[in-house]
Amino acid sequence: MRPPSQHNLDTIWGHEPLRKLVRRLVETDRVPHAMLLHGPDAVGKRSLAFGIAKLILSSGLPIEDSSIQAPDAAPMRVRGFEPDRSPDDDLFGGMDDMFGEEAPDMFGDAPEEPAPPAAEPEPPPPEPEPAPAPVAKKKKAKPKTAPAPEPVRRGPVEIDRRVDKLVAKSYPVNYDSSGRPIMEGFVDLNIIEPADNSKVIKVEQIRTFQDVAALPPIEGRYRVIMVFGADTISVSAANSLLKWLEEPPSYLVMILVTNHYYRVLETIRSRCASLLCHPVEREALAQRLIEDESAEPELAHVAAALSEGRPGLAVEILSGAFLKKRRDVFEARLAIDRHGAVALPMAVDRALASGDSISQAAVMLLSMARDRMVRRLAPGDDRLLVNGDLATMLDEVELEPEHLFAEAERLLDAMRADDHPAVPASQLPLELALWPE
Repeated sequence: MRPPSQHNLDTIWGHEPLRKLVRRLVETDRVPHAMLLHGPDAVGKRSLAFGIAKLILSSGLPIEDSSIQAPDAAPMRVRGFEPDRSPDDDLFGGMDDMFGEEAPDMFGDAPEEPAPPAAEPEPPPPEPEPAPAPVAKKKKAKPKTAPAPEPVRRGPVEIDRRVDKLVAKSYPVNYDSSGRPIMEGFVDLNIIEPADNSKVIKVEQIRTFQDVAALPPIEGRYRVIMVFGADTISVSAANSLLKWLEEPPSYLVMILVTNHYYRVLETIRSRCASLLCHPVEREALAQRLIEDESAEPELAHVAAALSEGRPGLAVEILSGAFLKKRRDVFEARLAIDRHGAVALPMAVDRALASGDSISQAAVMLLSMARDRMVRRLAPGDDRLLVNGDLATMLDEVELEPEHLFAEAERLLDAMRADDHPAVPASQLPLELALWPE
């Protein structure tokens, strides 16, 4: 899968409604001054942001090839000669302009003087007009407000290849010794995100943004600023950003990206157009994994189901490491069913060693409990399984659906306890979820 900066609107997986909306806004010259892309992690927001930026930056670029005419360009008009003038009259203003009067014919006899016109008879005196009848006064109509002008339709906008290459070089962002971003890549695009050694966007970065945003675009009609991690903007940096959100120049477009919509300050959220990035449909994602990543059909459907429609996570699942961790977690869970409580400590340690956190191990165990329940309630229908490639492992030990449903509830409680800041990191919630007695 290509990096996000190399994507454009034609190569992004899914998000068809948003792509159509953005194209419509650009073609009708209704691009919002600020857009907030939000949705689950690894759903493709960063790639979509780069695709939107490339389309906006390509919409106002001049066409270098003179043989190609822009869709909205007016046809070239050539001044023609007037019907009662000769071509010589268009040179230096004509002969009449040189002499101040009608010039004599220098190549022939003088023209004959025209005869004086005959005297016309005097017209009869006009008859007196009758007095007009009194007319009732009408109330003055209130002036009607002029209708709003129709948006300019510029026709389909294609992504410029030069913009595509230069924007791809604009990321990742480099910083100098003082923490200020180094401007490189496309001149009308700037990217802001937390630095490597920081978890927030500082006010110094927003001040650099202010210096750049005050400059009109150089290449085309727009200057685009992308902010990754909009929920990490500090309060002082957000106050400096509000001026540009409230009174932006006509050429400035800001694209903000976040995984946590409600963590973004309300003063920023209320001034941005909200674009929610939904997960990609499972079948469509599996098909893209088969075509673009050369994945096996069975594993592609498993990755699409486990990722819950998130392309970034689906590609990570296909890497192989995730699939091995999942098998280890499943075997640890089956050991508890075979040997009872004596296998609980070793099984939990093995499950935690396979996952990066308690929550990740709990998610794997939750998918296993769900599939085991499906195998009991709908036997033989493997299309409903998330872990379809491990169907034989799911059938090794049978449990009642009520028991599996209660286990799923306890696993959800373990995930909530792991995310709670007041609960210390411990494997106890996972042990209670797998063996409540």
